[in-house]
Amino acid sequence: MRGGSIFDSPELRQLWNKARAALIKDPPPEDSKKTSTLEVRPEEVKVLYARVLALQSLVDGWLDPREIEYLYVFMSRVSMSSDSREEVRQTLATRGTSPEDVVRLVEEVVSAVPDSQEDLPLLTRFSR
Repeated sequence: MRGGSIFDSPELRQLWNKARAALIKDPPPEDSKKTSTLEVRPEEVKVLYARVLALQSLVDGWLDPREIEYLYVFMSRVSMSSDSREEVRQTLATRGTSPEDVVRLVEEVVSAVPDSQEDLPLLTRFSR
């Protein structure tokens, strides 16, 4: 996505705002239901989410420095361990990533987080 970023999409912006609001314990007005924040999820779920973001940044074959910066901030905010962050860094070294790879990883997230189905269609739609 030369000239643009996957992080500029309205879908990801909405998901990011929702995650940010959950982190600071201030739910957005349209979200009256209680949801679990990613930081309280098991480490493997955090890694899956971060790997989805990493693969999405690779689909266009060009690593945008802003995307990498946002990914590092995300990993820090959800309190990922250094080993988990290293696993995501290794994902960033992947070459030849396709949209299908991202969709497969999103499907893993769906399997790993069955109680958060309301957030997953947004992530899945964004990945396709």
